[in-house]
This record gives sequence, structure tokens and C-alpha cells, in this order.
Amino acid sequence: ACNYMGENECFYPLEGFDCDGNCFYDSDDDGEFESEVCCNSIGLEFWGNNDGGIYPTSQSLVQGLEADVEFVLNIPGTFEEPSTGTFYSVNQFIIEEVSGLPSWVEEIDLVGDTINGEEQICIPINGIPIATGEYEIQVSGIYTVLIFDLPFEIDAVEYSALLYVTENPNPVEGCTYDLAANYVAYATIDNGSCEFDGCAWSSALNYVPYGNGSEPCVYPNQFCGDPAALNYVSFGTGNTLQCLFEEQVCGAGLSWNENTNSCEMDDEFLQAIVVNICGEGTIWNSELSQCFPEGLCPEDLNSDGIIGITDLLQLLSTFGEYCEETIETSVFSCGDPMNYHGYDYTTVQIGEQCWFAENLRTELYQNGDSLLSALSSDDWSSASGPGYCAPYNETEVDQRGLIYNAYTARTNEVCPSGWTVLGDGPWRQFEEELGFTQYETLYQTWRCEPLGDWMKSNSFGEVSWDGTNQIGFSAIPAPVRTNSGQFWGNGNSACFWTSTGGYGNYGPYHRRLETQEARVFRDYNHVPMHSNNHGAAIRCVKD
Repeated sequence: ACNYMGENECFYPLEGFDCDGNCFYDSDDDGEFESEVCCNSIGLEFWGNNDGGIYPTSQSLVQGLEADVEFVLNIPGTFEEPSTGTFYSVNQFIIEEVSGLPSWVEEIDLVGDTINGEEQICIPINGIPIATGEYEIQVSGIYTVLIFDLPFEIDAVEYSALLYVTENPNPVEGCTYDLAANYVAYATIDNGSCEFDGCAWSSALNYVPYGNGSEPCVYPNQFCGDPAALNYVSFGTGNTLQCLFEEQVCGAGLSWNENTNSCEMDDEFLQAIVVNICGEGTIWNSELSQCFPEGLCPEDLNSDGIIGITDLLQLLSTFGEYCEETIETSVFSCGDPMNYHGYDYTTVQIGEQCWFAENLRTELYQNGDSLLSALSSDDWSSASGPGYCAPYNETEVDQRGLIYNAYTARTNEVCPSGWTVLGDGPWRQFEEELGFTQYETLYQTWRCEPLGDWMKSNSFGEVSWDGTNQIGFSAIPAPVRTNSGQFWGNGNSACFWTSTGGYGNYGPYHRRLETQEARVFRDYNHVPMHSNNHGAAIRCVKD
């Protein structure tokens, strides 16, 4: 049923389960198949003469039986670029996603791993199959090749293999009730062994039939005898299972009040939560225990700027009524200004997404901590974490916003709560939803024109900036900062970070617009944006 034929073909069980789904290799060509074809037997290099892909192309398992098999991801020494038919020497294959694995398979952490040309990596399949079926395991990633001894991204590929789970000819006994503590997902016959979390003693107040003893039991004739407990009684037995202590009942910021027999908020906790309750542009008034717009007198109830008779009558009309603790918060609608760290950003709806219509200019993380201000060339080039500067180190921040290094974009912690720096994949989806098809070269991608024109403003000061701004993105020219701390661009381009992509010391992908160019460029190693110490603008998008 199992055999090995030729150098590149491995045939798996054609019928029955004679070989447990494993393929055997005739290592000495004597007609006897003595060696399992897997990572731990004949070795990874066995697959080296094959094309890039997952080997073997399929394997079979049996429902309810422990699985311990392996696939091999083989990366060849050369790669044919599909659009040109040119062969290149492979530098690395970078794994971006592993999908299609059944839920019962033990977690496999391969994303981000790199495999050199003419090398292989194991994909272990461990676990107990819980249901019959066919699963297509897929590994997708990006090839980088060497051109003039420099690495370039050349293509994204997806390799796949099939995993078959066949019906177990023998019954598998176990608990088949899915709410039980010992539920067996792959069992086919219930053997009456189901157990449930809880106290196992029938005389206890909290007895659970068929309980497994995982919870302490509470009995009607026992009381707490610990004087430090909240429910202490003088005739208590001293059994601590019935005792309740302040730290068990009252959470952080709360303390027990013996007079009211309840947990109450302390002043610091109250101040902390009201700060969170009050939204952007509002401030807490401790006297009236309400949030009010900043700069507005709390007594000016009708918000007309004057404390007058109308305000007094409105207050008297509710005299003596119970004050309900309701907090009204304004609902943000895309197109409204978004106040963040004291500045109102213009927003715009583009397709399904809400964008900042201007470049980010904050000097703080989302939590209020300060970013590194790297003004000098030396400070900029030596930074090993998030940082920013103003264009040409000017003292006033204008509509060009600030320049951030790639570390800042990667952290994704500088946009407001509920907003993000888009990754390269979501950027692609955003562009494709607008109806634009991508065209790829060796190291960059541009989008079908005129998307670049649509994103660019139609003017910027005295600079010729030739966009139509059809979608309201309002991109304006701004310099970028190079790895050495120099400013580059001369007002003829605009670059925006994404939060993902690139590899090693290469910065993430970015999007670039240029004067007299209707396309949108996507790349990560285009001069001068090939390092985490280079700088560009950031746009925030609502989650």
C-alpha cells in the first residue's frame, strides 16, 4: 500500500491503513521500503532536488489516533520569475502565513521564519484528529533573490499540501457531552465518564452532580471563624473556605466600608475613572460631578456664553429631583474633526475607511509618553527606537506635520485609541477597493494611474503639486529624512509609512507620491527609504 517511486514522486496509502499514512523510502534500492520519509529519518536534504513546495503532497491520518507526521517545505536554489521567465539565484524565502491547519493541530509558529535557498524546514503535525475530512495546508511567503549580490523581493507564492483524516474503523470511547470538563471531541461512543467542574460532596450547598472536586465545598453548618474576614461570626468553626476577605470582594481602587457593608471607591480611583469617562474636549467638574466642554462655565446650562435667568430657571425646574448618574458622550462621525493631544485633525471618508486628511504631528505616544526628539543628524542616525523631527528641524510645525522613523510606524502606538497605522496588506486592500490593479517590478509596486493624482492636493504654496485630490486624501509634498540625518525630496514627493513589511534592518513598506507622476509607488528598499532609521509621514486610519 505504501511505496516510493522515482526521485520526485512519493505515493501514499492507496487503500486501507497499512502504513499509518506514512511513506517509506527504499534507501538501498533492494525493493524493501525500510525508511520513513520525514524530517527525522532520511533528512531534510532528501527533498533538495525537487521544486519549491511542500512535500509529500499529501498524508493520511485516522480520526481519534495520535498524529505525529511531518511535512517538509523545500526551497530551491533558483526561482523562475513568472512574468518574465527569468531564473534568479534564491537568497531567502520569508514565511508570511501558515493557514488551513485543523483546529486540533498543536500550534505551529513559523510566521516570520526565513529559509535560505537549497534548504528545507519541517512542518510538524501533532495532535489527535477529531473529525474526518480533507484539509489543505497552505504556506505563503515572499522570495528574495540576489541581483548584483543585493537582495530584492521578487514574488509572493503559496505552496500547499493535503491532509486527509479518514474514519476510524474502531469505536473511540469517551465523554461526548461538550459541556463536560473531560469532553473528548473525537470520541464516537459515550462511555458514561463525563465529569463537571465543581464541589463533589452531595451534602454541600454548592454540590454539583458528578463534580470533579475542582471547587471548594461550602456547608450549611459551617461559618467563618477568622476575625479578619468580612463575614466573621463569633461562633464560626474557623473553616476558611466560607470566609470572604476584602481583597476577594473589592477590586482595585475599592475599599470595604463597615458601616454600609459594601465596597466604595476611593478618591484617586474616582478621579481616574472620571478622566476616562470624559471624552475628548470635555473636562470633569468635581463640584457638579459631571463632564463639561472645556472652556465652558458649568453654570452656563444652555451654552449661550452667559450665566442668565434661563440657566437659573432650568436649574430650579429640577430642584429636589434625584440626580441620575448619566454621562452623555458625543458620537464621532467621519468628517468631524478628531482632537488628539490638543490638535484637531481633519478627517475624510474614503471608501469603507475613515482617514486623517492631514499628516500626524503628535510628539507623544497614545498613552501620553514622549517620543524621542532627534534633531541632530547624529541623534537621528543612532536612534534605536521610535523618534520624530520637524521638516528641516524647523521650530514651527505646519501642515506638513512631523517626520517619524520606521520604528515609530512599527510600534503602531502613536495614533489615537481606535485608530491605527495601516499595515502593507490593508493598504493593498484599500487601493484595490478603489478599483486599482497592481503591477509589480523586482522591488516595488505601483498602482494603475490615476490613483496618485486622486490622492495629491492640487496645490501647495509655490510648489507645483499636480493632483486632483478627488478622494480627499489631501497629500502634500514633504521631505523625508535619510539614515544619515539628511533631508531629501525637495518638496517634490510625499512618503507615508505602513506598519508592516520589509525585513532585517529594512524599514516597513511605504507609499510614495511624486510630482508629474500619476501612480502610487509601493516599496521598502527604494533610496532613501531602506532603513528603520529613515523618516516619513504617518496617516492614521480608524479601526
